[in-house]
Amino acid sequence: MGDNTVFANNVGISGHVQVGDWTILGGYAGINQFLKIGAHAMVGGMTHITNDIPAYMIVSGRPATVRSINTIGLERRGFDKETLQDLREAFKVKFLREITACRRQLIN
Repeated sequence: MGDNTVFANNVGISGHVQVGDWTILGGYAGINQFLKIGAHAMVGGMTHITNDIPAYMIVSGRPATVRSINTIGLERRGFDKETLQDLREAFKVKFLREITACRRQLIN
């Protein structure tokens, strides 16, 4: 378990899970064994995690789906605007390849 992590009520963690620093796990989230939750990630309540979660991301759903970058959390921790912009660009390349143009505009 990393430093400064937050676990809400009834989070279920199986064996050998690695949780990064500054991670937030929402209530009733369930994490399968042998997975890694990256630093500064935020997991929504009642999320079922079956794959590794990249650092800096917000995930939710059943199964867990990457929704966006944890922008507010990163700003609160002092990440500068240039770093946040670089993370947004990386997010677009990695996770938005198959999303419609309309949704892409909403994310921007």
